[in-house]
Amino acid sequence: LTRGGLMDIAARHLAPRGRLAVILPHEAAPDLIAEGRRAGLGPTSVTTIFSNRRKPPRRAVCQFAWASLGIAAEENELTLLNPDGSMTADYKAVASEFYLDKQ
Repeated sequence: LTRGGLMDIAARHLAPRGRLAVILPHEAAPDLIAEGRRAGLGPTSVTTIFSNRRKPPRRAVCQFAWASLGIAAEENELTLLNPDGSMTADYKAVASEFYLDKQ
């Protein structure tokens, strides 16, 4: 499935106030956003994911809604690991519900 194909399917099935969230390689995000716009969907948020700040970003999380809703895109960053390899506080807050050991 191509990025354009994904966005075409989303445009056919997305509810009037629905959202589509996609996790993808960071370098692919601009193309997905362009394909979304072509299909009538606009980004409502784009989060750049860093494994740590010593490396370039690896992933992006893009959320889309109907462009006609006029929602401005919010840009965020999330760093997963501190320099010592422990999880950042932000990452813990986002992922805490997925861990059995909720320290």
